[in-house]
Amino acid sequence: MRYKTGFDKKQTALIPKSLDQHIPQNHICRVIHAYTQNLNMTQLGYKYAKPNQTGNKPYDPKILLNLYIYGYLHRVRSSRRLQAETTKNIEAMWLLNQLQPDDKTIANFRTNNTEALKQTFRTFTLMLNQIGLYSKETIATDGTKFRANNARKNNHNPTTLKTKLAVIDKQIQEHLTAIEKNDQEEGQQQETDLPNPQQCQELLKKLQTKKIREFSPIGR
Repeated sequence: MRYKTGFDKKQTALIPKSLDQHIPQNHICRVIHAYTQNLNMTQLGYKYAKPNQTGNKPYDPKILLNLYIYGYLHRVRSSRRLQAETTKNIEAMWLLNQLQPDDKTIANFRTNNTEALKQTFRTFTLMLNQIGLYSKETIATDGTKFRANNARKNNHNPTTLKTKLAVIDKQIQEHLTAIEKNDQEEGQQQETDLPNPQQCQELLKKLQTKKIREFSPIGR
């Protein structure tokens, strides 16, 4: 019995898919993108909401915000981890138009826009609740209350609304605090979970010359 072979890694595709074709039309990434495109970044207070006419071009804050919201939803709590997503995760590549900001740029975006990020995350979470992507816990519409379903848990007076918003704010703060803590810890110690490019090259040479016994207890 033969194994499934898949595709040759070096085979050239005659009709390659565009990046957009890899993201379904109903994917959460499209929700994130549509949400950030409708934000007034200047009004929210984001740095570089209006880029300078001279000097190096900054990253569009909407692009970096896409990455942060994606990380918020997927519990990616490190600037280095977020940076890694931009190089290996096709969803992140789509959200950033294949831009690959370094981890320092990503971290600076958070520290420069902490209050704006809190407000943005809060509004985004409320939006997901309102359209049913979360647990439908909080709905506020211009001070008017609608009670089609009269179950106690679905009735939202000012007190319960304030409580639910406090829970959301706490979760957002915990997420931002975790990112900051992880960034500080990673800055103080060198990552050891993955070999660096030079180590990878050395490992490849040994594997290609079949010096595999060096890595096997049986061969020692």
